[in-house]
Amino acid sequence: MPWNYVEGMSNGACNAYARGLKPLSRMTKEDLEVAGWKESRVFAKWLAQVATVWVPSEWHHSSKYANCVDFYDPLALVEAWEELTENEKRQLKKRHKKPTIYEIAERTKETAPHFFTEKTLRFFGQYRKSSGKHEVSLDAFSVTKTYDGSGRWKVSAPSYWEVDGENKRMQDTVWFFDPVTNELKK
Repeated sequence: MPWNYVEGMSNGACNAYARGLKPLSRMTKEDLEVAGWKESRVFAKWLAQVATVWVPSEWHHSSKYANCVDFYDPLALVEAWEELTENEKRQLKKRHKKPTIYEIAERTKETAPHFFTEKTLRFFGQYRKSSGKHEVSLDAFSVTKTYDGSGRWKVSAPSYWEVDGENKRMQDTVWFFDPVTNELKK
């Protein structure tokens, strides 16, 4: 395999860069805008990594270890996006949007009915005192993105245990929400 030692990649990879193809990590907003992409760069990367709407055009060797790296064509993304129906586009945008803890609680009523019950939340310490009585509080939960390419959302909250009348913080409660199946799993 011919190798470009100055650039640290194969000649094929150098050629791909010259034609406008790049790995996702090197793709800029300007690259996408030149191709006619009107959405965000984050959404474009999500379409490649999770939704597989944008597939790699080529792969090439890179680095001194000759790693195989996927190269993407921004024009192929625009073409793939334009081939989708409006309903498909709307569904993909909905899947990409960060859900609130209240949406997750609603969407997991059937798949994880045990999780957001009063008993479970009391066990995890997600109770707050309001007007003299205890009530369930979802406000303590946070929803963050996972970066493993699965498209799942990390649902976490601090857990407290009452010891001698004081709340002691324990290890955080962490579950993962899958927006496609509406499942909540550890």
